[in-house]
Amino acid sequence: MREDQFIKLSQAGENAQIEYKTCYEQISDSLYETVCSFLNHSGGHILVGVKDNGEIVGVNPDKATTLQGNIITAIKNPDLFLPCPYFTPQILTVEGKVVLHLDIPCGQYVYRYKGKYWDRNGDADIDVTDQPELLLSLFERKNPHLFEERIVEELTLEDLDSDTFQYCRNILAVIKPNHPWLQLTDEDILLHTRLAKKERETGKLKLKYAALILFGKEEAIEEYMPRYRFEALFHMCTYEEYNDIKRFPNRYDDRITMRCNLIKVYDRLTQFTERYLPNKFYLPEGTTQREDLR
Repeated sequence: MREDQFIKLSQAGENAQIEYKTCYEQISDSLYETVCSFLNHSGGHILVGVKDNGEIVGVNPDKATTLQGNIITAIKNPDLFLPCPYFTPQILTVEGKVVLHLDIPCGQYVYRYKGKYWDRNGDADIDVTDQPELLLSLFERKNPHLFEERIVEELTLEDLDSDTFQYCRNILAVIKPNHPWLQLTDEDILLHTRLAKKERETGKLKLKYAALILFGKEEAIEEYMPRYRFEALFHMCTYEEYNDIKRFPNRYDDRITMRCNLIKVYDRLTQFTERYLPNKFYLPEGTTQREDLR
């Protein structure tokens, strides 16, 4: 940041994204509370060495580097911040005075400082830890940053597997034959389960990664999530024997790699597991016909 930019911010007044702190010789708790608030809200600038009225008074020049180091140490400490944010305070000389500028990004996650959740309301930092409605609002605001909630811009219904939708309908029909969702189209199911949404302006269907993971075709998953895969391994030996490479040179006796959607993966994992379960039988009461215990 340049000197003129710092001066402009000092003249703008405190608001949702600008905060002034004096902190002449030591960093106050309130600075870290503001850091947490900005991370949880929309980011912002903290000007250290500036009074509440915007007057630039500076910090102790001999301790500026120490103040900078203390801030870096604090934000890397998981006992203070969780998760730990990342930014670097900048030391500047403005109008002949030494000041610090903290450019706080909008955090990807919900952050805590000393076990408390802070949010920004106007020019104030608010502790929302014990305020359920405000805390819920904070988490909902951050929700789009979660991977499964992100929109896959080029994903369409054609990239999803219609057989998987029907598979789910068949299971639901057994459990609840009259369930209203049995009459829904694939698109309606996605909208009702919030795996997709429609743009208000265009009406275009926007699909989330969660829809791809649950219902995607293998080629679509490979295109948009090339590292996605599940592996199942089976070993005939015990764990101790497995580590004896001389006696058991084969690392596994059976192995499958699955890159299909999660619903199909669950079914295939079940089949793989059943294949190697002990094949035990039992005699039902009143009969001599053996039945598979599984």
